[in-house]
Amino acid sequence: MNRNLKAPKVFLDLMEFWTKHCHLEDYHLQWAMESFEILNLKRGEYLFHEGSNLKITGLVMNGLLAREKEGSWKGRRRLVLIAGQYQSISTTIHPYSTTCIMGDIVALRKSLILVIGNKKIRQGLEQDPNTACLVNILSNNNSRALAKMLTVKESTSPSERYLLFDRLFPELRKLTTQREQADLLGISRDTVQKMQRFLLFNGQNR
Repeated sequence: MNRNLKAPKVFLDLMEFWTKHCHLEDYHLQWAMESFEILNLKRGEYLFHEGSNLKITGLVMNGLLAREKEGSWKGRRRLVLIAGQYQSISTTIHPYSTTCIMGDIVALRKSLILVIGNKKIRQGLEQDPNTACLVNILSNNNSRALAKMLTVKESTSPSERYLLFDRLFPELRKLTTQREQADLLGISRDTVQKMQRFLLFNGQNR
């Protein structure tokens, strides 16, 4: 791909990430610019509300997106998952699904998102193997993150759950607040504070 092509920086960043996994041509940049919408979200702004029929995927280029459910734990919101840079959250289980997910998608930080509709994804999957490569990379990343989060949430001990979170998601721990961690793990903020003090004074054998 010609690296001197003119395009918004967010698309050049996408190409840099994408080309690490497969060989790209100039038309891939053009496809991306025609297929993705650039969206700037403020903290607390929603990409998707449950009940909407919007079938899209949001790729995080900067910031944090989360899928949340209200009143799922002691009347508080529950964060089902959090996506950081070069991770994605979709409103459907897969691009061919006709049913949208339960829960909302919200920005936890000021976020720069590339949004693409399922129809565009399907066209890319059917027409170009390198587009399929990008979709598979994002899907595999999401699957691994979900599997690790299930491991964390399977623990019945709040303290052990936090230790697993720290071990399996060290970067996410650094990027999130105590309240966000509590909402993600289904534990109290007091437990989060206690375990952070424990880790601070006792360290971790990584």
